[in-house]
Amino acid sequence: MFQKYDYPVQISTKNPEIFLSYGEDFIGANIALNVSCSFCDDDIARKIECGAISPTRRFAAIKKLSEMGFKITARLQPFILPYSEQVAERFVKTLADCGVWAFQTEGLKLRVCMSDKEKAVYSRIGKVLGFDILNNFKRFGMIEFGDYVYSATDKRRMLQLYTDLA
Repeated sequence: MFQKYDYPVQISTKNPEIFLSYGEDFIGANIALNVSCSFCDDDIARKIECGAISPTRRFAAIKKLSEMGFKITARLQPFILPYSEQVAERFVKTLADCGVWAFQTEGLKLRVCMSDKEKAVYSRIGKVLGFDILNNFKRFGMIEFGDYVYSATDKRRMLQLYTDLA
């Protein structure tokens, strides 16, 4: 039906392998696939995105789908400073090599009034990435509508870096 009526569809997933398993049925349809991939390192992703397929597997599926003619966008969300800056060149090159058509990104934001359980999660993520996420936000971020967010300067710097690399 999508193909018959040229109906535009966007599918968002962390696991493009699932779409790949039946993608041939949709060749020629007006479908864009949006794949979440916040990390480009398998070891880091395994520790943070428990249960999700590895970035290597995502990139392999993206490449196959792109070769089949699907427009693939990547959702790099959330970017986490400074990690996302440190891997920017490798990340953008990997996405380009896989045939990603475009990407979008949004910075990490944390609730100011978070539970101890949430704090523990971000503490664990920070240990994996090698820095204290909560303290970084308290020192360098700002509060916006009840959330810690990156400053406008940091957001622009990050987005400009990825834009220049793209």
